[in-house]
Amino acid sequence: MEAVDGRIPNFAGIKYTFESLYEYNQCRLYKNGKFDMLHGQDETILPCLAMGGAQGGIGGTTNYNGKELTGIIE
Repeated sequence: MEAVDGRIPNFAGIKYTFESLYEYNQCRLYKNGKFDMLHGQDETILPCLAMGGAQGGIGGTTNYNGKELTGIIE
């Protein structure tokens, strides 16, 4: 986030797909949540939601698993 902050005028956020919950949280909290976070790894959706979640998600199984994922989120 630091590398692009102020350098890319229309930068709005990232899709985070790595499994490090610490790093995810650091990105999410960067400058008090300045940028949007899209969650991108199905295996860590629950812990990420517990930390405050993301503005959205782009998962690998949502094409066929959408109803189950919606149920988990609700």
